[in-house]
Amino acid sequence: MNSVIDQKNVSTTRRWAEEQKEVWNGQMGETWVTESSFIDGMLEPFLQVVIEKATEENPREVLDVGCGNGTTTFAIARALPQATVTGIDLSQAMINSARMRGLEHDARTSLLAADAETHYFENKKFDYFTSRFGCMFFADPVAAFSNFRKMAADQSQLSFLVWRTPQENTFMTTGQRVAASRLQPMPPRDPRTPGPFAFGDTKYVSATLEKSGWSNVVIEPLDVTCQFDASDLDGFVRKLSPIGVDTRELPEGLAEEIYGATVVELRNFEGSDGQIRFNAAVQIISATADNKSI
Repeated sequence: MNSVIDQKNVSTTRRWAEEQKEVWNGQMGETWVTESSFIDGMLEPFLQVVIEKATEENPREVLDVGCGNGTTTFAIARALPQATVTGIDLSQAMINSARMRGLEHDARTSLLAADAETHYFENKKFDYFTSRFGCMFFADPVAAFSNFRKMAADQSQLSFLVWRTPQENTFMTTGQRVAASRLQPMPPRDPRTPGPFAFGDTKYVSATLEKSGWSNVVIEPLDVTCQFDASDLDGFVRKLSPIGVDTRELPEGLAEEIYGATVVELRNFEGSDGQIRFNAAVQIISATADNKSI
C-alpha cells in the first residue's frame, strides 16, 4: 500500500514540476517581464523588508531564490557591499531581463536560469538564503529545502517572505471568487499545490523545514499595505490577478464577464486619491542551519 501511495506522490510531484516549468517559461514569465515596473512598484514595501533582514545577518554569500527580474538580487548587493549575491529563477525570460537590468553591476552578482529545487552549487557555499515570494512554487518543498541545507554553511540563515492564507488575502483572491461563482463546481484544490498560498499553513511550513534539516524555525506574521494607481487596475486583473482557471478554455464572452466583474469588485479598494490600496497578509519564515539539525 505504501508503495502505491509513494508512486502517486512521485507522479504528482513530477506533474507539478513540469507545470511550473511550463508556466514560468511561457506566458506568465513573459508577463512578469513586461510588467516588471508595475510589480516592483506594488511590492516595494517588501523589498525594504528583504533588505533589512539581509543587513541584520551581514552575510558574505547570498542565494536569492526566485529572483525574477533581479530587483531583490541587485538591491541586496547594493546594501551589502561585502557580499556576493547569486540570483536563481526558473524563468529564462526573467533571468534574461535581470541580466539586461544588471549590466551596471559588478562581479559580485550572478544570475542563473535553473530550478532552485534541484540545482546544486557546492557544499556550504552560502551563508544566507533569501526570497521575496519565490519559494511557494516548489513541486517538492522538502527536497528543495534539503538542497539548500546541503549548500548552507554552518549557522547560515534562511529568511523567506511568503503569502499567508487565501482567506487573509481577500484582494488577491477576488478574481478566483468571481470566477468560481460563474463556473461549474470544481474539485477542491490541494492547499499545498505549488502557488502563491502554498506556505500559508504555519504548521506545514515548520514541519517542512524541520524535515529538511533546518532548525530554530520562526514564523512572523506581517501585514503590509500595498498600492498602485487605479488606472492600472484593468491591466492588473487581466494579466496578474489569478482566477484559478485557464480563460482560453472558457466559452466565448465568459472570460470578459469574469474580468469585468473582478474589476468592479476591486474598485471597492480605490481611495479618493485614485490609488488602489490593499492589505497584503504575509509571513517571514526564518531558520538556521546548525550542526544539531543535521
